[in-house]
Amino acid sequence: MDVNGWNDVEIFPLALSYKPGMAELYGTNTAASLIKDWAGISTKKRLVPLSTMDILVGKRFESSRVVVKVDVEGSEYSVLQGSKQLLSQDPAPLWIVEVVLKGFFPGGFNPDFKGVFDVFFDNGYTCRVVDKETTVITEEMLQRWITGKDKMPWNYFVFEKE
Repeated sequence: MDVNGWNDVEIFPLALSYKPGMAELYGTNTAASLIKDWAGISTKKRLVPLSTMDILVGKRFESSRVVVKVDVEGSEYSVLQGSKQLLSQDPAPLWIVEVVLKGFFPGGFNPDFKGVFDVFFDNGYTCRVVDKETTVITEEMLQRWITGKDKMPWNYFVFEKE
């Protein structure tokens, strides 16, 4: 961070989940995941500490507008389950989340895909895509993707309260 001149970034050597503990992290580098066989990778593994977003963040930013990026290779729902305080914070954070429906997962399908969106919708967030049109994601669109009626064209979503 010193190389880049950044002084407002924090890095913690742990994984985020719905509860503190320990877990196996499979794979390495940008493909590392808490999900065994994520993207067909499970040969390398190591034990890592787990915490929740709420424990990690606490109330340090409760009066601030923050941006949260979640790119956790399949564990998005688990991270959100440990972020209940942050999700209800005022002002509400802006969330940028990568979540996939198919591929990468053992069995090929994300069982928590809809749950990720439900967490945000239940907390009063709207969902958009970062594209030219800033497309709004609706329940109907999600159902069409899940049932295979439409192909899911995006993996990155922005959740915000208006």
